[in-house]
Amino acid sequence: ECPSGAEPGIRQLLNDYDEPSFDAFRAYVESAADDGAWELDTHQVEPIGPPVAAEEVRRLTTLLDLARSDLRLRELDNATWQLERPSAALRLTASGDPCGTGAPLQLRLYESKAALRRAQERAPNEPLGRLVLRSPQSVVYFLGELTRPERKGDIVIRERRPGQPEFERRLFVIADSAKCSDALIDVQYAGRRHRIPRGEGPCHPGRSMQSLSLATQLLSLQQSSRDLPATGTLRVIGQ
Repeated sequence: ECPSGAEPGIRQLLNDYDEPSFDAFRAYVESAADDGAWELDTHQVEPIGPPVAAEEVRRLTTLLDLARSDLRLRELDNATWQLERPSAALRLTASGDPCGTGAPLQLRLYESKAALRRAQERAPNEPLGRLVLRSPQSVVYFLGELTRPERKGDIVIRERRPGQPEFERRLFVIADSAKCSDALIDVQYAGRRHRIPRGEGPCHPGRSMQSLSLATQLLSLQQSSRDLPATGTLRVIGQ
């Protein structure tokens, strides 16, 4: 959600090569990777007891221990005070221009709707955002979409070393077997053979194997112990 003075309301940056906001999404993710910092989320707190009137605050014996504890007092809008315990939850803060202001903003990112809603209530004029991650199935679908021949071009990551050629930085590469003779992975689908190539130039695999490895790990993390193959039970009865 962008603050006043920027584009009003909520602006979505979509991780889709065909979306107009993709360049802004990529620029912001790169900025977060370079300069982003994890910090304690001061908006997530645990209320301790009911709000206390101002005249009662002076008589709270816990005030003597507040300086030595993780508790704090926060003044509410209705002239009362709330005793709170800050959460240990973290949020990612990064600079960028996701709101289209023409100048970098310190945008605080949250991982859940509930955390974002609490932050909006406590800091309505602060630039806030929510990072929505793809599901493992969506990651696999996304990689499949990159292989469609009608796509406008490849998604290319940043240079990892000065002067690194573009073909080494392609996110996911599937080549026709007629164009690239050597392969890291070779499959047949719908009557045609497709492969992750092994070579140089147009037949360089880019970051294909790293992308597949990450997708495999995400799918594995999603499985529960009940999804794993089980061995038969052998019961031994001794005399």
